Amino acid sequence: MRNRLFAWLICLVLTATGGCGKSDRFDTAQTSAPEKQETGAKEPVFRFGIGFSGDGYAVFLKDWKEKVFQETGGDVELELFGGNILGSGSAMCRAVQKGTLSVVATSTSATTDIVPEAAIMDIPGCFPAYSVPHRIYSGEFFEKLNECYEAQGLELLGLRTGEPWIISSGRKTERLSELRGMTVRTSGSRWHNRLYDALGMKRVEDISLGGLTYLLDDGKVDGIETTYEILRTQGLVEKQPYGLNVPFFHMSSSITMNLEAYESLPDEYRKVLKNTLLELMTKEEERMAETVPDGMEFVSFGREDMETLKEAAEPIRKEILDLVDDELKEAFLKENAGRE
Repeated sequence: MRNRLFAWLICLVLTATGGCGKSDRFDTAQTSAPEKQETGAKEPVFRFGIGFSGDGYAVFLKDWKEKVFQETGGDVELELFGGNILGSGSAMCRAVQKGTLSVVATSTSATTDIVPEAAIMDIPGCFPAYSVPHRIYSGEFFEKLNECYEAQGLELLGLRTGEPWIISSGRKTERLSELRGMTVRTSGSRWHNRLYDALGMKRVEDISLGGLTYLLDDGKVDGIETTYEILRTQGLVEKQPYGLNVPFFHMSSSITMNLEAYESLPDEYRKVLKNTLLELMTKEEERMAETVPDGMEFVSFGREDMETLKEAAEPIRKEILDLVDDELKEAFLKENAGRE
């Protein structure tokens, strides 16, 4: 039943957006936009469907939709499909690659099956040279990583890191050893899972954010791999009032488009997509960086526990770096250090 529903929704997106490749709609961009006879309102020349996961993307993407429509004179319309209605982040990334969805906004972890080099964004936070919160990437590193995306039929429109991922819980956790045996709903990233497995946690995956209230009330999970913003928007702060303020990982997200769909646009509209996105992402990260968590108590680990965490994370760091070439790694370190 779920597969049939997913297929139906993808068909709906294709009908609404015209898919991702050039169509009769795209061909009209080279002449003039059609006009609606009955109202005189201009019909968009390009329509692109955007799939996204968490509610945290909703307001931000709505602003982007409005700005793109305005700055292209109504020629480009973005249609939003949120709440994982089109499937998981990984499924939506594959749909974008195949051309059955135009754009996806999701964590970079969801793209690593297609673009292995994107795993560089998943290096654990206990290695601060490689993991910086609230960073917007738009320089040399962004361009080099985008080459990896383009090789897979994708175009990277925007890339950022946000808040630290935390482990929230209903009881205070003060030592690393207390995580052993804890049942945690994780984000699903295989790199995150590798670290949590090494720390002895029990993982629960493929549970939607909407289902967490039931699982918490029923005692089926002890904690959540999450961010404060996710807890706040899902109304879960009261149920998970404690958080480990420990650099496990930093949230990283990307806005990715089907390459053929991107190249169907005139150059000026490509610039509008990327420039408006960069502007809005910058404002969003500035807002989030200034947000003071309310209603939660955060606990940090001592030096001994931090050293143990770093030892557990080192094999993951090395394995990820083996996936990227030296030029990409150096550009990443350079941009993280604030050097252009």
